[in-house]
Amino acid sequence: MAEADKQIIERIQDLIGSDVSTTTVPSLVDLVNSAFNYVADFIPSESEHWRHTNRLVEITETGQDLTLNNSYIASQYKVISVIYTDNSGIDRQAAEIGWDAYSRGLDSTSIFYNQKSFKNPTYTFNPRGKMFVSPSSGQEIQITYFLYFTTENFTTNTGLSDDENWFFPTSCLYAGILKSCLNILQHKISVAIQDEEDQELLSLLQAQSASLEKEFSSELQRLNIPYSMTGDPE
Repeated sequence: MAEADKQIIERIQDLIGSDVSTTTVPSLVDLVNSAFNYVADFIPSESEHWRHTNRLVEITETGQDLTLNNSYIASQYKVISVIYTDNSGIDRQAAEIGWDAYSRGLDSTSIFYNQKSFKNPTYTFNPRGKMFVSPSSGQEIQITYFLYFTTENFTTNTGLSDDENWFFPTSCLYAGILKSCLNILQHKISVAIQDEEDQELLSLLQAQSASLEKEFSSELQRLNIPYSMTGDPE
């Protein structure tokens, strides 16, 4: 495993070579940001891994129609937890449900009516990414979420040198580095094919990618992170 006292870029270079830079890979920053966001999506919201990051944002809202402090759209964050404080002052963990199920629960004549389910609060997102919490009694709601990486540049910002400053779950940092390597190698393979590079070079890149893919899968398994997206065949 790459040394823990090195910067992100150095750890990536340890695994796939020192020629990795924004000069040789112009989209390097985007490739790494998307890699860490990819791993974040795989970490279940209830996972203990989220306890080991400083990037989580916690806000308090009231009411039903929430937009996470009116600043972010759903594609920019991953909700980790929603805590609903009922009329008795008891904090209750809200469960995420689909928009259709939530909509059925708004009908007071339906058996799915959920506006009085104070002991079993729920939350959802409408098709436009707006967040809704039920019951909508104006009680306090605490929302904790992970803000996806979009503009962070780990190649120039020395403050992103370790997992604490990078605001990513410490235990999952290596998985993010491995996925970054895979994204970069895929970029190199694509360039090699388009430029009709030597077949031997292409074979080496593909072999390196296959090796790191196995390592990445093994790391996710070690972290007990399910390596499949919602809707994927079992």
